[in-house]
Amino acid sequence: MKIFEELKKPHNLITLALTILSISLSIYFYVNSLKVKDISYVLNNPPSIIYDSQNYSSEIKLLVNDSLLAKENVYLLTGTIWNSGELSIYANDVRKDIELNIGNENKILDYKITKTIDEEISGFNLTRVDTNSLLLGWDYFDPDFGFNFQIIYMGNEVPYFNITGKILDIKNLNQVVQRNKSSLYNNIVMALVYLVIFFSIIRLFVKKKFRFEKTDLLMVLILLILVLVFVTAILPNLYLPKNIPL
Repeated sequence: MKIFEELKKPHNLITLALTILSISLSIYFYVNSLKVKDISYVLNNPPSIIYDSQNYSSEIKLLVNDSLLAKENVYLLTGTIWNSGELSIYANDVRKDIELNIGNENKILDYKITKTIDEEISGFNLTRVDTNSLLLGWDYFDPDFGFNFQIIYMGNEVPYFNITGKILDIKNLNQVVQRNKSSLYNNIVMALVYLVIFFSIIRLFVKKKFRFEKTDLLMVLILLILVLVFVTAILPNLYLPKNIPL
């Protein structure tokens, strides 16, 4: 068992651990650097209420269909959709219509695009499909191109907003939850704690001879788990999401 004999030497064990960490980091950064098509969106939560149907003392009354008094609350939902990838998305890349949906329980009263990057070039547009869905179209959807939108709807405060459709080389559209700097600092602290534990275990191996006892094998297992957790869970959270271009 020559390999096991070599691993008993602290120097070789440390080298192995650092090699595993280096390979894992290399794979992560390589995958992270690949150019991909990607669309992201963010909602400004919660939606703002603009008409309270239960406020009987209000002098403002909302009529729907020009004659019927609205019996449900009316809300304003705003958000942003943009190309968060590194490649352009062409209209002929769309395999299934891209639709903005607010749930069957809600009814769209009004909608519009409020701000667009390079409006004359991008040509973003929204078209009503039915009472709760809008069709999204564009001329050019280049990286960092995007638009702000607003939807006035009647129904529930939580609209169950989602975007459906199929685009070539894009599996899912990403809903972005923006993190502030304090959450980034917390993740950095967590990463440092992991690194301290990682090198503390290595230091234990340096101080004593590795004999492949149960405690030694347990520490090796913990070491490998720490590397895996650091690469898959901690490292990706050390970056703030790409800035929304609008």
